[in-house]
Amino acid sequence: MQMSGADIVVEYLKAEGVTHVFGVVGSSILDLMDSLARSPQIRYVQTQHEQAAAYMADGYARVTGRPGVCVATVGPGATNLIGGVAQAFLESSPVLALCGEVHTLQKPADLIPAYRRALASMRPALVDVVIGNDWDELEAPTKLRVADRY
Repeated sequence: MQMSGADIVVEYLKAEGVTHVFGVVGSSILDLMDSLARSPQIRYVQTQHEQAAAYMADGYARVTGRPGVCVATVGPGATNLIGGVAQAFLESSPVLALCGEVHTLQKPADLIPAYRRALASMRPALVDVVIGNDWDELEAPTKLRVADRY
C-alpha cells in the first residue's frame, strides 16, 4: 500500500520519538489528523488557539528534550504560530511547525508565486519551508530532518 504524505510525516514523527502534537484542526490538515488518529504512539492535544499550540510545543520541548510539534491550518492559522515558533527559535528549542496548504488545483496560477513570497517573508523565524508538492516520498524524511535539526 502506498503511503500518503500525511502518513510519511507521522512515520517520521514516530521515528524521532515524538509523543505529542499540539494544534487546531482545520480543513487543510485533515489528512494529517486522520494519520495521527491511526497512530496510538502519538497523542494529539487540541488547543483553543494556534499560538497556544506553538508555545505548548516549545514548553514540551524544553521540559522533555524531545521535539515539540505544533500544527495549524493554512493562512491565519499558520500566521498565529509565528510568535511561539520565533520564541522557540530564539531559545534553541527543537520545535517543528507543520501547516496545511490549499491544494494547487484550487489556487489561481498567479497566486502560487505570491504565496511563496509570503512564506519567504516568514523566513527569519523559520529554518526551512517545505511545500508538500515540492517533494516526494523518498526525500520527505530528509527535508523534515534538515528542518528539525536546527
